[in-house]
Amino acid sequence: MNQIGRNTLCPCGSGKKYKKCCFLRVIPTVRTEKEIFLNILHSIQLFFEKKHYDLMPDAYEEFWGKFDPNESMNEDEQSFSDTNFSTWLLIDYSVNELEYESLVDSYLKKKKKKLDDDELKMLTMLEKSFVSLYEVKDVRPDEWVLLKDLLFGKEFFMNEKEATHFLEKGEIFAARLLKLDGTFFMAAETYPYEKTLKKSIISFIEDGYEFFQEEEPGATLKDFLKQNSNIFNYLWYSSVFPQPEPKTLNITKHIATTTQTKSDKVPKKMLAIFDAITKLTDDFCNEKLTEEYAQLARFATAALCRKRPSPLLHGRTNSWACGIVYALGYVNFLFSQEEEPYINATDLCDGFSVTKNTGYAKSKAVRDALKLTQLHPGWCLESLMDDNPYTWLIKINGFIVDARSLSREKQEILLKKGLIPYIPDEK
Repeated sequence: MNQIGRNTLCPCGSGKKYKKCCFLRVIPTVRTEKEIFLNILHSIQLFFEKKHYDLMPDAYEEFWGKFDPNESMNEDEQSFSDTNFSTWLLIDYSVNELEYESLVDSYLKKKKKKLDDDELKMLTMLEKSFVSLYEVKDVRPDEWVLLKDLLFGKEFFMNEKEATHFLEKGEIFAARLLKLDGTFFMAAETYPYEKTLKKSIISFIEDGYEFFQEEEPGATLKDFLKQNSNIFNYLWYSSVFPQPEPKTLNITKHIATTTQTKSDKVPKKMLAIFDAITKLTDDFCNEKLTEEYAQLARFATAALCRKRPSPLLHGRTNSWACGIVYALGYVNFLFSQEEEPYINATDLCDGFSVTKNTGYAKSKAVRDALKLTQLHPGWCLESLMDDNPYTWLIKINGFIVDARSLSREKQEILLKKGLIPYIPDEK
């Protein structure tokens, strides 16, 4: 085939010269990967605003918890944190209440057939990306930065000229590294930390991952970081804008020595199931047991609703209601005639119209899901709290001590951290 001259008439019949007509259509548009990345983020943002904007309050609460950035930050800090929130929202936030499905995953499902190969490649990269903790090992101004991933041990050269101007050797920060246009590049969000916090941050993440594995057996550290990247924001703002300290994670390596914050908050899609089960548990507990048992059953039902996926999605409502009360009875010695209230297992199961075998089986499923043990302080009746040894055993500097024997000052510290339910002398 003869090559068409640039100044000849275009063979399409338009009457224009080839260089000003179809020649333009065959010139490929060259896009850098950074440009594709920014365009994709913009498209995901529009997708969120159109399909999932009703989730914005939930996303904001998940990212910030009870901390209010508007009360503590100046204008520059708010702008910085808004960028971090937006990037987390668009890449890591889950829009599915029952199982993890990031906004990227949702966008990919809806738009896959309309995307070109470069866009699909970028979305796949974002789908697998995660925030990690890095230390600056070396800097060569205007050339490169050498980073070490403190969670995985790998080192990366980042040829980003701008980064060499604000990063210094020894600094630590959390960020999402992407390999774009042949070099590593920091996505928009970054979380800087004081160097002295390195060990405590690593320990915090390791503890969080340990708990995550209990909920998601077989999950990798990358899975944990992907689904919980908002912890880096918590670690940042809690160090820069100190708030009342949260409970210490896994302080003694025994779940029985930590208290739990109970909540009746449930995903919207689980509200019908929650209402159906708690209607049965409320009626039974208020008639046969106590109001405190009814409240514990509501908290336990909500905790099961928040599981991903929730075990309550399968099975009969009355079976689960029986199993929940049965499990809480196991924790609090409900079946012991020496305790008040008391009921035997057969009567309990009869009260929900299920067999004893079914009641026990569902109780076992609840205990396994919530990691329940007898006298578990997170699920123990208040009347049993004083005599519950697990409530007061605390490990300090490697030694297990009874918190009731400590000074008032130390008890107040433990109470503030959520490690004991109250000051013994004030009860």
